[in-house]
Amino acid sequence: MARNKIEVQKALFAFLDAHCSAAQDPVSNAGAGRWVDTSGDENLSFMTRAKLLESWSFSASRYLARYDLDGRSYFCAIGFDYLATAPSGLSTWHPSASEQIYVLSTLKPRPKASTMSIRAIVEAADATTPNYNGFPPNSIFGLFPTINFFDAPIITNDENWRVYFQLCVKDCNQNDSWIDSSLSSSLENISALGITEIPFRMLCRSVLDSDPTSMFMSLYRCLEYIFSFGPINGLITALSLNVSWDNLLKELEARSSWRSKEDKSLEELIKSADGALVLKLAKQLSVDTRNKTPEEISASAAEKIYDLRNSIVHYRPAHKDAQLAKHNWNRICEYMSDIVSDVYKKAFP
Repeated sequence: MARNKIEVQKALFAFLDAHCSAAQDPVSNAGAGRWVDTSGDENLSFMTRAKLLESWSFSASRYLARYDLDGRSYFCAIGFDYLATAPSGLSTWHPSASEQIYVLSTLKPRPKASTMSIRAIVEAADATTPNYNGFPPNSIFGLFPTINFFDAPIITNDENWRVYFQLCVKDCNQNDSWIDSSLSSSLENISALGITEIPFRMLCRSVLDSDPTSMFMSLYRCLEYIFSFGPINGLITALSLNVSWDNLLKELEARSSWRSKEDKSLEELIKSADGALVLKLAKQLSVDTRNKTPEEISASAAEKIYDLRNSIVHYRPAHKDAQLAKHNWNRICEYMSDIVSDVYKKAFP
């Protein structure tokens, strides 16, 4: 059902009123009739008919969202100031005034402007002002963080977080992130696989985190997610079951409290990865690879990964002196990322 564009406009200005009021700097003409000038806008239908399918907030001023309209998907990024290129399969879309109005009124990102600056604009005129035709679009949009739009023919819902992940990585390529170009390229390769089983929602937050151990743990959890994939898939095949591996695993855990032993499962998964990739990570983790077979190197690398994981997530006396700052997190995470790509390609060919 189409929305009333007047109500959408009201919602945007009501949000600005509420923001200033909460900051103890109320707008003098709060609640008055005000709107953004959309005369000549050929895309008014977005404001009245577009459907918000999903949105995610990374902070009060950083949002990712997806809207659909007339057979196309529109991915919106708010507060990502360094997006120079579109994700693969999408095109950069230059939003009209009505599109930006609807996005701001639905997501309500925290304004970047001070309340004094907001009041200077929204108090300047309203419906009671002679010859008032609405505010110039940029005067209102400039109060908010940057809005970027990308569009494509309708994309399946399970692709949403893969696209969001690409946007996060592309933004960090240009900002002051700790992530260097080699790690960034490796992360983009994960997205390029097109494997929707990868937990991209979790990876997104780690890309935006200033703590490198967050990225390491997200990549570790990508491996953890498929610890039991091989054995469970084998059980499904052996018993000719018509069930997905993850649903069967959920039932086993719920009904019998069964779960694979973490350190041994990690070792088996690392042994299944490409030996050259494992060797690079092993050396970075200071594994002595001399006179060791590939299987022994994989076992030692898995042990180091597990020990590093424990030093991050635990704080027992054995871990309190862990020297996490000594590690080259860009290389560790890059090689972990390469291994994640490799094992997922094999699991979901």
